[in-house]
Amino acid sequence: MRNFVIAGAGEVGRGIAQALIYERKNVILVDLNPDALKQASTLECLLISGDILTNKAMDHVGILNCEMFIAVTDSDERNILACTFAKRVFEMRGGNPGDMVAIARVNRMPLFREMDRSDYTGWTGIDHIANADKVIVEELTAGLVSPQILHTVPMGNGTLICVSRVAEGSALVGGPLLQMAEDIDGLPPPIGIVGSGGRSSIVNEATEAEMGDLLLFAATGSHVQTRITSACGFVSKPMVNHPRVIIFGATPVGKDLAEHYLAQDSNVTVVEPDLIAANDLVGSEAGNHRRLDVIHGEPDDVELLKDIGIANHDIAISTMDDDNGAIAIAMRAVDEGVERAGLLVDDSTLVDTVRRIGLTRAVSRREVTVGAVLEHVHSYVEGRFQIIRHAKEFVAMTVMMSEGHKYIGWSLEKVQSKLKADAKIVALERVVADRGLITFPPDGEMVLEVEDRIVIVGLRDSIQQVEAKLRS
Repeated sequence: MRNFVIAGAGEVGRGIAQALIYERKNVILVDLNPDALKQASTLECLLISGDILTNKAMDHVGILNCEMFIAVTDSDERNILACTFAKRVFEMRGGNPGDMVAIARVNRMPLFREMDRSDYTGWTGIDHIANADKVIVEELTAGLVSPQILHTVPMGNGTLICVSRVAEGSALVGGPLLQMAEDIDGLPPPIGIVGSGGRSSIVNEATEAEMGDLLLFAATGSHVQTRITSACGFVSKPMVNHPRVIIFGATPVGKDLAEHYLAQDSNVTVVEPDLIAANDLVGSEAGNHRRLDVIHGEPDDVELLKDIGIANHDIAISTMDDDNGAIAIAMRAVDEGVERAGLLVDDSTLVDTVRRIGLTRAVSRREVTVGAVLEHVHSYVEGRFQIIRHAKEFVAMTVMMSEGHKYIGWSLEKVQSKLKADAKIVALERVVADRGLITFPPDGEMVLEVEDRIVIVGLRDSIQQVEAKLRS
């Protein structure tokens, strides 16, 4: 079996290593930092102390036996250089260029953030750039719609996998789960369940839920999220149609969030302490929008926040780089009366802490980056690939029916029978003439067409078998 080499033993590198070990891959983790390697010592993989940008390190990792080279240090430049160097050494030592895949994590560099794969592969040798920003925006905005949902996993094109706990008074307790769900108008059928004892399974006709269990649903749109929340026993105030939004930080994610809410006809205010960054946003295409206000000022300036009228906003989101500062800003917004507060943090351990102290939604850049990298690791099945937080025995993936795919012309029922009980088709997306992209529930009689996209949820234990069945 060939090796998966990961440069960088930080939180992202360890998360990727753990996922690959779970899939029974041979993993080699390389880092110069002894503290990072010490934290990785519990992982069942080979740890190497060294500088990945040296021939010595390439000797130690056995570069010619490398199937994938993944660079996920905290430096974008170093990740790009490491992938380019690894590709060059691999080829110079006789490796076939197509036999090793190189993936670089890039967070900050605007040049690579917006590039298509065809723009950088030729001159860098890198096969994939992993940037989590767009998924962060999707997860933050979806998660703020129904705060009681524990985790909202965006699968693209508006399809979400939602994880919700079953609370006291839930209408889903007291009988077969699928039958109970069918009696609730507009509620999608539950896909998976994590029992209070931690056991995970795909929901079948005999499955019953108890209070405290976690349930997985596929949702499209805020109205479905609201139905899931209600069915699981929670009461929540619906999101207004065009919320007033204040965003702290004209960061790349902050700009993307502003554009998202502007596209929904919301009024958006961006507060940025750095004058150059504020001016850059004002000078951008979005900066000319009549419903966008960009203010140069400190997010903790109480008088400024009062002048802005922060209490009149429906949503506050912090995208500032400092985790503790971002939490403080979000807490200030809640204290001032904002009902929904979201924030972007690096450290994934802070996500649950944020929920416990009463903030609505936090997203960890590092955690989302792990998913962004794994999507490229699993790129031999074209589409997204996400481990589901709070229900980590499950993965969600999408599969594109490209020209020539073996399942084109098959009914969904036939494809589902091929997958057996290892995974479940939860949605089908199709472009319909005069209507655009439509997401359909999985009707077994529907026949797959070219450019259809199916969304699947499965158990991680069987993901290799499922992927083997889904390859074109």
